[in-house]
Amino acid sequence: MAIRTVRVRVPATSANLGPGFDALGMALDLWLESEVRLAPSDGFEGRGEAAELTAPGANLIHEAADAVYAEIGRPRPPWLVTCTSEIPLARGLGSSAAAICTGILAADALTGAGLSPTQHLAIASKIEGHPDNVAAALMGGLTVAVGSDGQACNLALPSDLALDLRLVLAIPRFRLATAEARAVLPERICLQDAAYNVGRTALLVAALTSGHLHLLAEALGDRLHQPYREPLVPGMAAVVAAARAAGAYAVTLSGAGPALLAWCPGPVGEAVRLAMQGAWGDLASVRVVELSRTGAQVW
Repeated sequence: MAIRTVRVRVPATSANLGPGFDALGMALDLWLESEVRLAPSDGFEGRGEAAELTAPGANLIHEAADAVYAEIGRPRPPWLVTCTSEIPLARGLGSSAAAICTGILAADALTGAGLSPTQHLAIASKIEGHPDNVAAALMGGLTVAVGSDGQACNLALPSDLALDLRLVLAIPRFRLATAEARAVLPERICLQDAAYNVGRTALLVAALTSGHLHLLAEALGDRLHQPYREPLVPGMAAVVAAARAAGAYAVTLSGAGPALLAWCPGPVGEAVRLAMQGAWGDLASVRVVELSRTGAQVW
């Protein structure tokens, strides 16, 4: 009997992680949950953060689904999509990646196409334009992904990492479009800045996979994108300074921003949360979040 309804759950993601521009990504325990049902005509209903997603035929869930149907040479039948999301739009938390992955996985399940994880990632990377968010959304945990076809791997993290590391996420109430955040980046960089980021990207991966978290204060440094994007995020310097003063190792832009992610020793997570909230006040919501070792799920 053919499947007529499928449910998909996809996590939020934070990309770049400081120095790993367009390569590193991490899944966070905030979710886009969707039910996709074959129906007489296309329909869409969004709840929570998904209430602002666009109508059927013009959103990324349908676009990604259409790419899967095109891959297998079949027209997409009408879908009724119902979404509930905890992932705010245009904040650098992978809302577009979550929608893309939802469409791909739902289409694969409804058609019985049996596409491989590599094919999922390749289709998602082509639509998204870079693989860092979609790799983390599909695979969970910490991922390294490169290339337009999304060559990626999931890194083994220590089982007690969540006990030793706290992630504090500050989500501003204002938005920043990814296109605007990319437009301010220079077309060329100097050799010293490239070397700075290469070394710190390697150190960051080593620190997280080995559990040597004291290295994060150095490993999360960046010269390729954050200095250019900071002027687009009002109050960023004060929030970063407050988090560091409260004991955070470092603060990174989440993706293109404007959300900020503070990396903290476990015991100071709440103090960092309060410091960041105090610095941004009513302009942001600040919470402690967990890294999600689980990626996208279908049932």
